Amino acid sequence: MKISNKRLLSIFFLLCALSLSLNAHAYNLELKSEEPTEVRILPANKFLKVGERYTYLVRWMGIPVGYAGLHVKELVDLNGRQAYHIVAEAESNKFLSKFYRVKDVVHTYIDKEELYTLRFEKYQYEGGYRSEEIIEFDQKSHRATYRSLLNNTVKEFEIPEKVQDAASCFYYFRLLDVEVGKSYFFDVNCDEKNWQLEVKVLEAKPLELLKMGVINAFVVEPYPKFKGLFVKRGRVWVSFSADGQRIPLLFKMQSPWGVVTGVITNYQK
Repeated sequence: MKISNKRLLSIFFLLCALSLSLNAHAYNLELKSEEPTEVRILPANKFLKVGERYTYLVRWMGIPVGYAGLHVKELVDLNGRQAYHIVAEAESNKFLSKFYRVKDVVHTYIDKEELYTLRFEKYQYEGGYRSEEIIEFDQKSHRATYRSLLNNTVKEFEIPEKVQDAASCFYYFRLLDVEVGKSYFFDVNCDEKNWQLEVKVLEAKPLELLKMGVINAFVVEPYPKFKGLFVKRGRVWVSFSADGQRIPLLFKMQSPWGVVTGVITNYQK
């Protein structure tokens, strides 16, 4: 199964999540070039912190093209369950918007206790493409209901036990205890299809953020599979802080049209 370049870009933006950056040129992220330093990955926090917000600058081939942001906005009651309401945003800057405008907003609602998705909303505007949709996940009956807000299409389909959505999987992984060299597997529902996602922890090493200092980090690479087959259309790497917070520091995607990076510029804990 193939994924279009537009879809890969969309997935990357959702992983990076968009927002406004603050003096991004002053926050270059670099690998330490000194003698190798042993980095220990500490146990992850087992909860999400309401109010947590991360902002990023997105570059294509070194050229700034957009902004990204991730925000744990609030705790809400959803069908009798306490849920984290998380917002991921992506927006192209003026330069890219002249050729291809991107304005994406995703909402995910994650069960506070079970840490799986309950609801997913996507408002996507990319070039001439539009998508406005809501998916409700009934984790007890293993059924999901998709609804398009543009044409009122309604679909129902089966979902695996404790399935994640395209955004909640990112937060679920951050709460796991991980080790270098090991892979972690979970089911993800995206585009009304059920995928298996493998995330492999490649290495742990220090990263240097100018004006933010040296941060112990580890690097992962996701491998999506559909019906048992790996999807090979581009590669994505994500660097997280190696402390319990698992701060997403750097995103990098190698694709047929070049290298895209997302570098953290500001964070609020």
